[in-house]
Amino acid sequence: MTGLAAYDYWPAAYFIDIPSDGDDTIVKLEVFRGDLVIFCKRTVWLLEGDGTSVTDFTLKKVNVPNGCLSAKSVTVVNNSILYLSSDNNIYELFSTEQDYVSAKAISKNVGKIIEEQIYFNKFKAPGIFYDNKFFLSFRDGTTLVFDTILGCWLKWTNIFALSLLDRSGELYFSAPNGKILKFQNGRYNDEGAPIRFLIRTRNFDFGFPVQRKKIKRMWTVAKQHEKESSSYNIRLFVDYTEISTRDVSTDISGVWDKGDWDDVQWDFIDVVKTPHRFKAKGEYIQVEISNNNLNEPFTLFQIVFYFKLKKPK
Repeated sequence: MTGLAAYDYWPAAYFIDIPSDGDDTIVKLEVFRGDLVIFCKRTVWLLEGDGTSVTDFTLKKVNVPNGCLSAKSVTVVNNSILYLSSDNNIYELFSTEQDYVSAKAISKNVGKIIEEQIYFNKFKAPGIFYDNKFFLSFRDGTTLVFDTILGCWLKWTNIFALSLLDRSGELYFSAPNGKILKFQNGRYNDEGAPIRFLIRTRNFDFGFPVQRKKIKRMWTVAKQHEKESSSYNIRLFVDYTEISTRDVSTDISGVWDKGDWDDVQWDFIDVVKTPHRFKAKGEYIQVEISNNNLNEPFTLFQIVFYFKLKKPK
């Protein structure tokens, strides 16, 4: 900090020392709620004050599990800051009161994906907040997307982003080949190739981990798109054994002079509830849904199970 109105003068005592343990160097500076957040390799600090003199500043150590690995990952997301740490976690730095700042890990479900990345990819990983989603890209083409509204993670592939930019409401990224690429809504192919997706749930025990369930029925609730066709393959696993597989189309509304009267409905329905009937017994249930067809969007709303509990043995 320079002297007041003396921009070419820097007094020798005008500095604030960040307590350092070994090589705990500063990685990134970010403004958060009017204060300066100082991200170090192993710690995070908060600098408060109005800036008129050195004595007006207060330095506080933030209660975080770990510091910051990637400076480019530090992203302001609504009333929080997200960042990638060296312990393979993505932390959310948040404040619930004026003088209370802390952090929590939000990346449990994608921890293995981060762990598999080499150190250089993690060190250079850029982040951005766009369309209510936090994007974190790695140089092998993997991009992790956290939906802040739904509170869930997605894994995207084939996005070799060196940097990310939100320009006038459109998302761009720079690629290793020197090109600048733009994400486009309404396109359901990757330069003419299908965009494969896979949804795999955890093993559900429905709150009864030691009781077997007699599974009678399941429903998938998906969107019927008005212009594009949409389909998916669904596989059901009970106690890690596949018991059912099926291809499903959500195109149930007919087109005049083209639809089969016995197989379609003539009023457009945007939400399609598909029943799946089977008989199985087990403790754990897992569902896998996938699609590898060209130009097919897919939206899944719900998976519903109907089962009866067996007496524990």
